[in-house]
Amino acid sequence: YMAAHFPEGSKVELPERPGFNYTAAMDGIFMEAKDIDLLTPMSVSVRFKNDYFSTLFVERAEVTVSIGNQKEISFYLKITNHGKSSMNEIKLLLPKNATLLNVKDSLGTLSYSYTQENGVLKVKTRWEVKGGEKVSFTVEYLEPYTQELGNTFVLSYPSLLDVAYGEYILKVILPPGYEFKESSPEPEEFVKDQSGTTTLTYISRSVASLQPKSTISINYIVGMSFVQYLPYLWIVTVGVLLTTVITYKLSRKPKMPAPSEELKETLKTLTSDVLGIIRTCEKLASSIPLDKKSLSKWSRSVYESELVSMKRDADRIGALRKRLGGFPEITSKLSSLEVHITELLGIMTALGRTVEDFRLGRIGKAAYERITKEYTKDVSTFASRIMDTIRDVEASLK
Repeated sequence: YMAAHFPEGSKVELPERPGFNYTAAMDGIFMEAKDIDLLTPMSVSVRFKNDYFSTLFVERAEVTVSIGNQKEISFYLKITNHGKSSMNEIKLLLPKNATLLNVKDSLGTLSYSYTQENGVLKVKTRWEVKGGEKVSFTVEYLEPYTQELGNTFVLSYPSLLDVAYGEYILKVILPPGYEFKESSPEPEEFVKDQSGTTTLTYISRSVASLQPKSTISINYIVGMSFVQYLPYLWIVTVGVLLTTVITYKLSRKPKMPAPSEELKETLKTLTSDVLGIIRTCEKLASSIPLDKKSLSKWSRSVYESELVSMKRDADRIGALRKRLGGFPEITSKLSSLEVHITELLGIMTALGRTVEDFRLGRIGKAAYERITKEYTKDVSTFASRIMDTIRDVEASLK
């Protein structure tokens, strides 16, 4: 599909065209072509209130909100740069009353500047992101929480970037002792772990823009505590413990059925292919030429073909993760694997670009050696993480 995201207040007039579906939002249009033969130039009349046009697209957002005296929010963004120009900084907007905790990617903390008065957060990317490339990172912050009506939590969808979202996953973690009753909209997933903590998951796909007024209402029941009665009712302690054990066994979520043998074999084949590519990446990174005389032995086409294979495997993992939606433990591991591969792809792309810059004389030998050494170290780090994640995935299939 094609997503066109227009500034708020724009007036968009689209021609009627057989074979196309249009999904209109307040400030965005999603266009989906049913027949590839119809993808010919077509006119769109747009009148803008300003000259802003977004070239960023959030392919995937994973937001975790832990509710307590205040909201603790972890916001993961996987962003695609659809513009022609490169970028090394992304501007986000936090709530004005937010307290920023950290900005990080898989390698560690990122550089950033933050103005709490207006909520503007400028994140420095670890490397230059060219048109068509992706970057991902996580923003962690605290926000005061006051919207509680009776036994109801009212939450808005957190949004740090006003662009289109391919997939938006919101996880709400209720305080300990709070029993989930119902919510509007209904969660796609409801999990209560052994500690009694409840996690609700809401998933939105192909979102043109997150509207600030869109909210989730969660009704709950506060569990009863027997602590205050224990000094007087010590004689029934054994009964209370037995009741707790029985309640725990009854409330445990039934064991999920195992994935089909076909899915298992597909997953094993995919992880095996990924391991082969990871080993090839380590070999390529360690064989990067250190001087211009050695550049003649370095094959750019072989290098880039491996990057294409990595991109293909990342897409295959994403597709398989969606097929395994009923198995949260496996999909969580596959999501981590997809993130690690995407990050490694970015590092390998930057490493290849550095070799090309050195070949063309854009950077000196000292800077070239320092940069390639750092990137090679990063490749080894991510390769190790990917192999550990694959072991976890394989263990969950047994």
